[in-house]
Amino acid sequence: MTGTHRALAAALVLAAVLTEAAPAAVAAQVADPEQRNSFVYEPPNRRPQDTRPQQLAAPADWLLERMAEHLRELGMQVKRTGPGDHTLVALYSGDPREFVDCGLVRMILNGERSQPVQQYSANRPETRTYRFFRGRRIGLLREMRLDALVAIEVSQDAADTDVRVTTKAIYVLSKMISRIYKGGEAGPVLEREVISFVSGEVGRFQKGTSCVATGRLEDLPVLPFKKP
Repeated sequence: MTGTHRALAAALVLAAVLTEAAPAAVAAQVADPEQRNSFVYEPPNRRPQDTRPQQLAAPADWLLERMAEHLRELGMQVKRTGPGDHTLVALYSGDPREFVDCGLVRMILNGERSQPVQQYSANRPETRTYRFFRGRRIGLLREMRLDALVAIEVSQDAADTDVRVTTKAIYVLSKMISRIYKGGEAGPVLEREVISFVSGEVGRFQKGTSCVATGRLEDLPVLPFKKP
């Protein structure tokens, strides 16, 4: 084989090798890009539920005792503020979902809504989710706890047979973020924020989550006595 033929053969072999290697090189360049995700928040679409006095046809002392009994059956701590005082104080601690609306959170994955859609109500007591950080998926635990106080006042005019029941609630919401490790175990709390608000107000966390009362907590004392 002449030198010219040997050079031509070498060139053909090199071209074949490059042709076979090209798809792999291109695939390596466009292979699975770094995953990115973020979250979009939608605040509650309802207005805060302020309280209105309820008119009930029952003796004041009897009504106070029945309301206290009803709230204790629901697991709340109840006490009267003082002898002869027509006021009750009830304490609730636990799951916020029935009593506050904090909107909705949706995940955005690589600039688009995740498929299947991943979303959760922001008032859930526990949510397990994740964030991508430098190409790594980091598991996160988001917790929400409600501690609330309901004040119930019963008043009656001398000329009126009905009694007026007025309720007002104070809401204290605690939001905690922890990292989840292998095996599903949560580590120590990395971030904690506590807010408080009253019936008829909007509570706002620094990172944007807003919460409003549903009105359910204020209604609990009088629910058994309302006419259908």
